[in-house]
Amino acid sequence: IVMMDMETAANIAEIAGGIAILVSLTYAGFQIRQSNRLAKVESIRSTQSNSFLDEYDMATIGRGLVNFDSLNYSDKWEFHCYFLRFLSHYAMVIQTHKLGLLDDIAVANWTKAIAESLATPGGRQYWSEGGRESFEPQYVKAIEDYIASSLAEITPYNERYKWMLETG
Repeated sequence: IVMMDMETAANIAEIAGGIAILVSLTYAGFQIRQSNRLAKVESIRSTQSNSFLDEYDMATIGRGLVNFDSLNYSDKWEFHCYFLRFLSHYAMVIQTHKLGLLDDIAVANWTKAIAESLATPGGRQYWSEGGRESFEPQYVKAIEDYIASSLAEITPYNERYKWMLETG
């Protein structure tokens, strides 16, 4: 049996310790990446969910998009609550994007959906008659900037979905 001197054994132990640290750091990095991927998938799933729509009478929302002023007080309130949820969800999308958990396409899709709602006759009435005042200025600005810069690309919901005209 060959005996190592103490210095050689200490050097081998130091190398083995360094390798063990490298392996554990690599594993921790892998776990963090995996956790970030899962968080991103959950964020995308959450922002693409339209489950908040289940709470509203969509016929009322459709009538409001066609002509907000024709709604009675109760229906105007429901329309307003719908937009509060819609814009709150949009704010969450933007905040999640700032964290790096959503890509630009998700934000663009939500911005476009809101712009298409607000481009309807009823959406314009709602927005100009005080609806915009209920939301944080940064989100109002983002939406209005998008509308101003992309007007030719925006098809109002009631034009895209002709059946909305039948909700009277």
